[in-house]
Amino acid sequence: MTAQLDGLRCHHSVLVIDADDTLDKVLVPVLRRHAAGGEPVLLVVGAHTERVLRQGLGDAADRLEWGAQEQFYRQLGLAYSGFMRHLREQSAHGRRVHVFGEPGYAGERLTAYLPYEAFYNEIFPAFGSPLTCVYDQRTHPAGVIEEMRQVHSEEWTERGCLPNATYVPPGQFLNDRLRPLAPVPPHVEVDTVVCDLSELTTCRTTLGRWAAAHHLPQATLAQVLVAVNEVVTNGLGHGRTPVRVRAWRHETNLVVQADDHGGRRIPPDAGYRPPKQPRDPMGLWAARQAADILATDTSGGLTSVRMSFPHPPSVS
Repeated sequence: MTAQLDGLRCHHSVLVIDADDTLDKVLVPVLRRHAAGGEPVLLVVGAHTERVLRQGLGDAADRLEWGAQEQFYRQLGLAYSGFMRHLREQSAHGRRVHVFGEPGYAGERLTAYLPYEAFYNEIFPAFGSPLTCVYDQRTHPAGVIEEMRQVHSEEWTERGCLPNATYVPPGQFLNDRLRPLAPVPPHVEVDTVVCDLSELTTCRTTLGRWAAAHHLPQATLAQVLVAVNEVVTNGLGHGRTPVRVRAWRHETNLVVQADDHGGRRIPPDAGYRPPKQPRDPMGLWAARQAADILATDTSGGLTSVRMSFPHPPSVS
């Protein structure tokens, strides 16, 4: 039990909540132990979960570090790289931090976050800090909860942290979830083509004006341009010209899609692993950090990358 509780085995685990007392029975004892031993802990959870935990922990809650959910989970790729950066920094200083995170996503955004959860299993053990993800089955569909279990190699129960029999390796999980993109709307707000790198500036200017017309914050507008630049450059370098770029608004999101005519399949795991060296190609990794949701598809002789940006940015 000691090895389980101190996270030596549970490098990426899930806690599925079905009632508030699940937190009291499972998580509060673990957090009390960390607090008593002076072991570093970072909790990035929703307001309700924090209230329940603080009530159960009493004074011990003040000996733990609490982060802001809306800040850490502002965008999907940024949440992924943000936790990675935090744990890398802690590892460089010889600190081993047990992170407890509760993603504040729902619907399409939660579904799009699952591949990031899958790759936590591959990348995060190197930092030596366990990551426990908290999901409330009272607020998510049963199918999503089952997929959530598939991307965590362990699960917390009242008996401790145990191996998850339904765990699926990242590559298999992504392959099993390959789906074609929904059709592009018949009427879009931007429709342009890029035939070589010299035309990228014009493309960025066009999209910058379009995004500005939707009153995007400057930081989000910059993310649109970074993501589009990376994706179109990839299309020109690895696909076949012309690269067609279309943009439209869908509900509360701005969407940009780039299609090249190479028909070259993009590996499902592309962009989920950080470049190993500063000079390595950034490509889809950078685009995933800039866009909120990025999806790819290869069909009909086209290689397509679709990027979605919150408008306005939100956690859910």
